[in-house]
Amino acid sequence: MGRGAHWAPARLLSTDVAVMAVGLGSLAMIRGLDYSTGNDAMVRAPLPGTEPALVGIEAAFPLWIWGAAILTGSTTLLGGVLLRRHFPIWLGHVILCAIYAALCVGLTVGYLDRPWLDGIRSGTGLALPALMHYLLWWRMGARPSIGKGADDALAA
Repeated sequence: MGRGAHWAPARLLSTDVAVMAVGLGSLAMIRGLDYSTGNDAMVRAPLPGTEPALVGIEAAFPLWIWGAAILTGSTTLLGGVLLRRHFPIWLGHVILCAIYAALCVGLTVGYLDRPWLDGIRSGTGLALPALMHYLLWWRMGARPSIGKGADDALAA
């Protein structure tokens, strides 16, 4: 067998991408609603002598502002899917990618000095949504592409 014959990338249809957009947008909506309460009393307290992980992020903006920004991105994305409009879908992915990336870096850095990187999953768990939003907005572009789509190429 030739090189690369053991693996092939997924053949995604436009409906698959729409399902991904709705899923990612819904997850962001839930996170945005959670953050927008501004109540992080349920968060486990840091170990004695260590700073809370959200200090750096909260210094930039209060938690409720992060929630409002996430809700803006998710509402833009989901509204675009509902209305079948390309630009709001693209813009929603851009907004959410930027927010998730900032939160991912901010939270991850906050855990690097903890023993055994205690709680590092909090920041790194945001890396996948950031990456997914990035891939979708980068490949989509701000305007729809003209020509054969993935669905047409698969049908041929």
